[in-house]
Amino acid sequence: MEADFRAQGYRLIAGVDEAGRGPLAGPVAAAAVILPPALTGAEPWLAAIDDSKRLSERRRTEAAKLIRQNALAYAVEQVDPEDIDRIGIGHAVIQAMLAAVDRLHPVPEALLLDWVPIKECPLPHRAVVKGDARSLSIAAASILAKVARDEVMRQADCCYPGYGFASHKGRGSCQMPTPDDPGPASGLSPGQVGRIGEELARRHLETKGYRVVAANYRCRWGEIDLVARDGPIWAFVEVRTRRSSSYGGPEASLTEAKARRLTLTAQHFLSESERMDVEPQWRIDLVAIRLGAGRRVLSIEHLENVVSG
Repeated sequence: MEADFRAQGYRLIAGVDEAGRGPLAGPVAAAAVILPPALTGAEPWLAAIDDSKRLSERRRTEAAKLIRQNALAYAVEQVDPEDIDRIGIGHAVIQAMLAAVDRLHPVPEALLLDWVPIKECPLPHRAVVKGDARSLSIAAASILAKVARDEVMRQADCCYPGYGFASHKGRGSCQMPTPDDPGPASGLSPGQVGRIGEELARRHLETKGYRVVAANYRCRWGEIDLVARDGPIWAFVEVRTRRSSSYGGPEASLTEAKARRLTLTAQHFLSESERMDVEPQWRIDLVAIRLGAGRRVLSIEHLENVVSG
């Protein structure tokens, strides 16, 4: 990857990657790394650099130390959960990446990004699919971002014991909170459960690359929880959240009458849009969420095109 830019005359090439797009708690972190342009590839410390997901925690920590010692420049930036909630995870990732790039000295001449395209970036750049496995610079950035974010979550574990942040780092699959410590979310009303589910669904969709453009859209026909774009396709998303003690799957409550109201509401949304100069592609999806004790997420399932005809 770096060789392609160097063939165009660029010497200072920064790899950029993030950590924290998928988790349900904690910040998003991004790192930018410029490796020395005169590397031969035989330097012993380069053997420690790999996709951060392939490395154990101990090896990531050791690799991060070597990167900081040998990189020409590096920087790590974070966006806090409050700002993620305000601007959305996709914008937060880009904000953190650009902030890390802005802190580099010397200034990079070109960027290699792990998958995320940044339209507003003033520098020549390339978004690389699975870049942390194909570029040393991106892999180095992925390691620094992951190590920095993990440290934040370990500190959070000290402030909020019982949630298991030190072990799962905010990913919604384990002790958030533990059954013995129901935490501040116990006793939630149905409305609060619904709002939590919609927020979880929004983040889940954005993690998959969807762009959420509206929430709780209402018209005389009914309401749609989330309106998103899946590339050229409009996805009208019904969110159903259930406690673990509830009976029946969320999709079971999608009656024929409800499906009809969703269809009419989706059609009304499309008819109101001033950007429709061609017949739009659209579908109705369902995001089914199961919650355990407190805010513990047991499962998130995204079902596409659940309404036929």
